[in-house]
Amino acid sequence: MIKPGDLVYYDKRGGPIQTVFPFAEFDVRGLGIMVSEIMSYDYEGEAVKWAWILDENGNKLDFALDYLEPVIT
Repeated sequence: MIKPGDLVYYDKRGGPIQTVFPFAEFDVRGLGIMVSEIMSYDYEGEAVKWAWILDENGNKLDFALDYLEPVIT
């Protein structure tokens, strides 16, 4: 499970709600650092888990966990 401080790949087409298949194209992957605890909210009766990351440009972005993948070192 990813946690704050972990390096993650993120799908640049992603966001706080899953609307497309995550990581369908590997050339849209970015590299970021998870900077928050995992949070959750209810979306149409389903729990969506999400977190804040800092992307490679220093932007703070929120992503559903489906769009985040840990970098295994």
